[in-house]
Parts: sequence; structure tokens; C-alpha cells
Amino acid sequence: AWFDQIRLLFPPQVELTHQMEDVDLPLGVNDMCKSHDIDLVALGITGQTGFAKILVGSNAITLMDICIKPMLIVSHKVNPAIPKNVLATTDLKEVDRKLDSFNLDQVLDTFNAQLYVLNVAKKEGSAADLAQELKHLHERLD
Repeated sequence: AWFDQIRLLFPPQVELTHQMEDVDLPLGVNDMCKSHDIDLVALGITGQTGFAKILVGSNAITLMDICIKPMLIVSHKVNPAIPKNVLATTDLKEVDRKLDSFNLDQVLDTFNAQLYVLNVAKKEGSAADLAQELKHLHERLD
């Protein structure tokens, strides 16, 4: 029943499968990424309180630190939907490495989505450096 509900959120060309594993979340994710050639890890965050919140938060933070693939973190407060608009945020550091680690074009093409970019920069940087980084980012994304 739950799988049928999730299936409705994706276009027909997206292949969905499910598998149940008894593993430690942060460590087991990397093993599954390797064995199944996973491209993106989606992690749902629930509205837990107390100890459950600490445990879930701890798993999510650990996973963010050690995950070998890009991650999508989804709050329990949102209604899942097929993405039509995607926001990519950047601090303008290591742009090439970050873009090379995730095939953003494939995601946008799969969902026929529009890309928006939010550039976050500290005021300490010079205007010339910022302009150069922005130019490079836009060359990569155009």
C-alpha cells in the first residue's frame, strides 16, 4: 500500500524498487550505495521528540558526514510532490567538485524541472573574487 502511494509521486520512466535491510543507518547506506549503484540518497526526517529526536538527528548528521553520494533530506512537514522547481544553494567554494559529484542535469531532465541558484557569500570576500566565482558558476550551469 505505501509503495503504491510513493509510485504515484514519480513519472513512469523512474524505476522504483524497495528492499528491507537490518543495518546501522549511517554505515549501511554506503554499502547499499556501492552494491546497488545508487546515485542519490533521500533521507526523511520525522517530527520526533526527546531521545528519538536525538537518535534520528544523530543518524542524519553522521550520514551527512560519511555518505559517499549526494543526499536529499526531506522534512516530515512537507507534502511530497514531483519537483518542478529545484533550488541549489552554494557558498561558492569548491563549485567544480560539488557539481561534479552530482548529475544535476539528469535530475532536472528527469523531472522536467527549472533550476534556481542561491549564492551565499560572506561580506569579507572581495567583489572581484565574488564576481569571478559567480561567473564560473554560471558558466558551469548554463
